[in-house]
Amino acid sequence: MLERSLNGDNAPPIEPLGMSRAVLRRSFVTPLSETLAGPIAELHEADAEPCLYIWDDPSCYARTEPSRIEPLAFDPTETNEKIACVVWLFGPERVCAPDEMLGLLRARLSNDGMIVVSTECPWRGKILAPDEHAEQTDEEAAASLVRTGFGSIERHVDGPFFRLWSARLDPGSAHDLLSQAAAMLEERDHAAAERILSTLDERLSADGVREFGLLVAACHDMAGRRELAMEALTQILDMDPGCARALCGLGRLAALEGDLEKAGALFDKALTQQPALVAALRGKAAVAEARGDVNGAYASVLAASDLRPTDDHLLVEAVRLGRACGKLAQTDRFLRDIAARRPLSPIVSAIIGNEV
Repeated sequence: MLERSLNGDNAPPIEPLGMSRAVLRRSFVTPLSETLAGPIAELHEADAEPCLYIWDDPSCYARTEPSRIEPLAFDPTETNEKIACVVWLFGPERVCAPDEMLGLLRARLSNDGMIVVSTECPWRGKILAPDEHAEQTDEEAAASLVRTGFGSIERHVDGPFFRLWSARLDPGSAHDLLSQAAAMLEERDHAAAERILSTLDERLSADGVREFGLLVAACHDMAGRRELAMEALTQILDMDPGCARALCGLGRLAALEGDLEKAGALFDKALTQQPALVAALRGKAAVAEARGDVNGAYASVLAASDLRPTDDHLLVEAVRLGRACGKLAQTDRFLRDIAARRPLSPIVSAIIGNEV
């Protein structure tokens, strides 16, 4: 009954994702709930509005319907109650802005509150379900938690089909500074990002150190300080030899230096660590096209676009490369699949010259 309630009255009682949620509730969330001293909540979307199903007595989580349902944006200043644990099962890939959602959840938690998150594991070539917006690699999922103020990330299940992680609320302000710096880099303002990062004086977790190092490297790269960018990325790899985004960054620097062989090897190594890392797939496509391998470039861009179906730049690149290597029928099917998920913008339609 709980599964039907949480997925809507008209949802089928048995379906793969629902079965996975039920298993995780029974095997992990229920034992956890019995150790909590405060309310437990589960994030759910009802009529496109996110809400929390809340159990005031967490020991009742597995046995009864929730005590109440509240909108996620419920003003926490109106009540002294804070939630001890929020559960979000297979949700981050199904919202447009997972960081924003995590920030809203953070605001509802008590000072020592916990979040439990599960997501499907992405892999290269995976085609998203109709209700999925994007897949996150392990590193990207951890970065999302760090940026929204969570630390002490514990990986309870890490594949092969799904991840189940928990994280504790981080009371410091480091996450705000990391988020602000990332936003400045998005606006191509590396000087502002560097000023923000220079004020960070809190102790960081291993995941936080990695995010800090990647932002520092991005600042150096954007400023044209390639040697310093390489040094920062190398330091990250000394700490975390499997960091795919650091490998990807080194691949970009190698490509800028004209060493396509080294760049391709670094992008391949990054994809060995994180097969669904879109940045590495983009880099691999650029290297392949520079070498004259249009088919290889098309395959990499197509894989990236499957993982980020709302990225118009990837869509345009996939169509351009698909037509360049003569895969007209496949490109047409690809366009129609995208158009079935979302309307194409007039600009994109004009660029690709295709009425779908």
